[in-house]
Amino acid sequence: MENYFLCIMCTEFFCSNWVEIIKIIIAFFALGISAYTVHVSLKQFRLYKDRERSKIFSKLNEMYLNNQQVQTVVKYLTIDTSTDTPTDKQTIPPNEYETELFLRFFEEVCVYMKSKSIEPEQVDKLFGFYLKEIFNSDKGKELLKKCKYQFCYWEYLVEFKKIMSGINKDWSEIPIDKDYSNM
Repeated sequence: MENYFLCIMCTEFFCSNWVEIIKIIIAFFALGISAYTVHVSLKQFRLYKDRERSKIFSKLNEMYLNNQQVQTVVKYLTIDTSTDTPTDKQTIPPNEYETELFLRFFEEVCVYMKSKSIEPEQVDKLFGFYLKEIFNSDKGKELLKKCKYQFCYWEYLVEFKKIMSGINKDWSEIPIDKDYSNM
């Protein structure tokens, strides 16, 4: 009889341990599935975020290329009258409104960079030359003087310079934070 009780106790102990072992295996399996699900979700989120960045960047580029006032400034700044044969329209300096729209475009780009919707490196490669040109060239300084540029009213352009200086040292030399109104 004593052996019978001992046998029952061993069986209960053995069965309860197997049940615990199976519970642990199921818990680890569930944990693995959860970790995999989180990994896949994060990967999908990154892909979605990259697609959204591409859409925003594409929209900005389209806006830049299709805005005639902005393009008037771009053409005026980039035409080299010593080597190119400019049209009369390209040699006429843009008016104050066109210059302000050009600068406002870069302020909008800065808002997108600050929200991390677009990467500063992309902005520098695609648009950076033109903003540098308006602050570095004689033609650009002429336009800034005409629109009475004062950096205190263009907070996002100063912020743009700070962001860009972090990726490209050339930007720290750009005189965005200078008044051109009294030149």
